[in-house]
Amino acid sequence: MSKNLVRMQEIFGDGSDNAITRFQRIMESTGGLSKEALAAVNDETGLPPAATLGVATFYEDFKKKPIGPKQPGVCNGTACWADSVDNKKAAACHAIPDATPVACLGLCHQAPTCTTDKFVEPVIESHGAETIVLRHMLGDAACDYSALKKACGMAPRQVIDQITRSQLRGRGGAGFPSGIKLKTAADTDAQVRYIVCNADEGDPGSYIDKLLMERDPGAVIEGMAIAAHAIDAKVGYLYLRSEYPGALKRIVEEVDQVTRAGLLGEFEIKIFVGAGAYICGEETALLRSLEGLRGEVTARPPFPAVSGLYGKPTVVNNVETLANFGWIVEHGGDAYAAIGHDKSRGTKAVCLNSIVARPGIYEVDLGTPIATIVNEYAGGLRTGSRLKGIQIGGPLGGILPPHQMDAPLGFEELAAAGCLLGHGGMVVFDQRTDMLQLAEHLWKFCADESCGKCVPCRIGSVRAWEMTQRLLREGQGAEQYAPLMEELCDTLEATSLCALGGAIPAPIQSILTHYKPDLEKYGVRFAN
Repeated sequence: MSKNLVRMQEIFGDGSDNAITRFQRIMESTGGLSKEALAAVNDETGLPPAATLGVATFYEDFKKKPIGPKQPGVCNGTACWADSVDNKKAAACHAIPDATPVACLGLCHQAPTCTTDKFVEPVIESHGAETIVLRHMLGDAACDYSALKKACGMAPRQVIDQITRSQLRGRGGAGFPSGIKLKTAADTDAQVRYIVCNADEGDPGSYIDKLLMERDPGAVIEGMAIAAHAIDAKVGYLYLRSEYPGALKRIVEEVDQVTRAGLLGEFEIKIFVGAGAYICGEETALLRSLEGLRGEVTARPPFPAVSGLYGKPTVVNNVETLANFGWIVEHGGDAYAAIGHDKSRGTKAVCLNSIVARPGIYEVDLGTPIATIVNEYAGGLRTGSRLKGIQIGGPLGGILPPHQMDAPLGFEELAAAGCLLGHGGMVVFDQRTDMLQLAEHLWKFCADESCGKCVPCRIGSVRAWEMTQRLLREGQGAEQYAPLMEELCDTLEATSLCALGGAIPAPIQSILTHYKPDLEKYGVRFAN
């Protein structure tokens, strides 16, 4: 990423009105981007024509006309895909004239879905020793910002100490310790620091961030403000995916209300709506997008906590992670760390898709067996379904076969099983799922969502999708499929710049390891 482009954005804009926000306004008014519009944005931002053209062609929202009431969008996320076989509702959605595929809508509990569907209430329950993430959603009282008031009466280092003692780890990715991020940013010599809430929850199967923002936005805003006090940040950004209009409405209302009430003090929160790019869930790509540029991944180090947004120390946490901050300040880090299992402390809200009997969100203690969550809390699979596997942590997570269902819900434990905790979304597959078709679906997802910056992900995902498609459609390449996939997965894992290319091999390896009969019926041969 050229530092010159970021510098131009600093000079020509304040970070709240850049090429992306300008293009969004043009899309709203005209439904498309003309050459004249591109030229105007060049002049207004001071960016080179190649840079603005790059932005206009990178984001999915700029490649098509807005979805209107006469042009519904049909969700192509994994949860909807998993429940589309022999499903009358799915057939009806796809039969709608001019129906347009869209990214995950966060309605995985009522999959398959389209944008015109009426909302169905998910199950929302807590089964942990404490109700933390869902405390306001299940309680009688909304967030009253008492934890923020308490935090502001503490020294910033005391707040960081409590978050560190809690052993809270990020709830949206690799599980990096939250206290270390805060301490690193606070220790970095700088006049300006930023807090960024990553609300770009794009993992199919996960919708906890969506529900938190819609039903408990105060907990999210309070968490951002507590983090801001801890590192002396005066400005925070909430980066929200465009597929969540309901969450946008509630967050804007909450920010306006607490700002007018003076609860945030000198801290200012700005809302930034993404333009349709899964890769922007990766923190460095998200920061480039906030700067109005293509959401391309940046090599680390330096890490964002040292050099992030506009080169300043930046703490990036996702919605659920921040929603824990208030409880930790109120009850203490040690009380939080007392919950959980081994190196995975606290609770986790997990989301289950429509194939279980009681789809919804369940807050559980980390360490709870997957079998307990699925079979006891969610009631097992719905009538007529038999478990084939569970993908945990989004499209980059491995697939847990039925015989490994006793695995605990934990970072290291799931990693040992070839899986990923991530957002905690669980997409359950039943006997209808053809695992080679699932591999094609996942490779296509990776090919579509790659930022294109590194060759292994950009080219490797496309070649893998083409190979899988040819095998499925034409029966070509069966003899070479398994060894080539193994080699390609090793290359992606070892050489990709970020987790999209580096982690997509996990579910593919799961399929190659645990579901050989599904592949052998297409002629695939294995060495052993």
